[in-house]
Amino acid sequence: MSRPATRQLDWPEKFAVVAVVIALIVLLVYGGSISAIAFALCGFMGWTRMFEQVRAQGKPALSDKGRVIVASLLFLVGVLAIPSDAKDASRATTATDRDATSSVVASGNQTTGEPGRSNVAEGRKLERQNTVKINSLLSDLKSLKDRDYEARLAFWNDIVALAPANAEYARKRLEMANKVKSLDVLRENPEEGAVVENVRGRKEGFGNVLVVDITLRNDALSNLKNFQITCESKGHSGTVVDSNTQTLYEIVDARSTRTFRKVNMGLLHSQAASTHCTVDQAAIA
Repeated sequence: MSRPATRQLDWPEKFAVVAVVIALIVLLVYGGSISAIAFALCGFMGWTRMFEQVRAQGKPALSDKGRVIVASLLFLVGVLAIPSDAKDASRATTATDRDATSSVVASGNQTTGEPGRSNVAEGRKLERQNTVKINSLLSDLKSLKDRDYEARLAFWNDIVALAPANAEYARKRLEMANKVKSLDVLRENPEEGAVVENVRGRKEGFGNVLVVDITLRNDALSNLKNFQITCESKGHSGTVVDSNTQTLYEIVDARSTRTFRKVNMGLLHSQAASTHCTVDQAAIA
């Protein structure tokens, strides 16, 4: 008895297999469920024999042209829906390959010449092996507060250890290390951590009283209180026409911001057109 002929996969079905494989990679490596679903449905459009069976049963089915259009759209959705962390990591690696190569190779050339290139290759290999861990750290990094410099530096230290040849990661770690170093001044003089982040002034009363809504930021590691605030007012010509100073007997927690509304700064010159405020001093709470 002869065996039935085995039907070979046509090119759309081969494409379907590739799309499913991409879907599995996106799901397992990057955790992109939406992107994975889009790629899987894209592959579904390439399964020719299923559509042929549906047509043979007299049921409506997409035409070949329609399948190509739908598959193209789904493929585009899949690409766009890949988690941003994965894209950022990929772009950072690609954009900084040349910088990483030149810096590490230069280091190697100062000794024997070739070890530098070897270090680059080993660094890139290590980064590829640690892609999942790096993407996880980059994702966790987004949950930290912008001014939590110490915690951010710890993350960048871990990331650079996983990708030692990535110059972009090294640059960001150095940038964060400098910010941590700048906190040394605030450790010695926490009172200098008070900053006016935003202010909005207006005239009230009979147009001669300055009232402000002011947002104070405390960059220090200690809670601060009793903020002496000076608001300098200028006329339309840019000339300083008035200056008002008041003490705000409130507390702003360490590494946080707080907004105070309708703060009465006192009488104001009739020709004042704009106001700029600063914190002159504060005390540790």
